Amino acid sequence: MGTFEVIIETSMEKATQKAQSLYKDIKIKNLVIFTHGTESGGEIITKSHVDPVNGWITDESIHWKEAKQYHEGTSSTTEMESLGSILKMVEKDGSCLLGSCNAGKGKKGDALGFYFLKLILI
Repeated sequence: MGTFEVIIETSMEKATQKAQSLYKDIKIKNLVIFTHGTESGGEIITKSHVDPVNGWITDESIHWKEAKQYHEGTSSTTEMESLGSILKMVEKDGSCLLGSCNAGKGKKGDALGFYFLKLILI
């Protein structure tokens, strides 16, 4: 499988911008995207911050329903577009690992994975 490229940023949009500036037209063989998930599954947190009073705050996320709406043309999100851009930077026979707690959990997780796969195919 070889080595993995790891990009850590505060949002999917910033991660995509960084990948594009680092790799330009070069395809990435193996990529790891680290983000946070939710307990219920079927969602990744793509932007968050820690508030001293309220703790962990989610600023932006991609939920399986939003991913579905994106593909149906009834919703447009910068985070979905950014994720699609970064996924298309991976080589055809390469791999992309999504490190996110519970993102693939249950039927919601299956749906999220399906809609993420569609990002590569469109």
